[in-house]
Amino acid sequence: MVVTGATGQPALAVYMPADDGHVPFAIKVLTIQSGLIAAITGFVHVGPFDRFGLPSRLPVD
Repeated sequence: MVVTGATGQPALAVYMPADDGHVPFAIKVLTIQSGLIAAITGFVHVGPFDRFGLPSRLPVD
């Protein structure tokens, strides 16, 4: 996962394992209220990764 942000809210870029590293899978946006996570909205689409300036692949650890 890579920490990012969306519409002024914290978000996580989720990557899934692939043969030669990790590839984009989803963006999870956290809605924070009173300092707590009130909702998590998921977008299972790789399109936003480019718009957020996120890597198209992550290396194998």
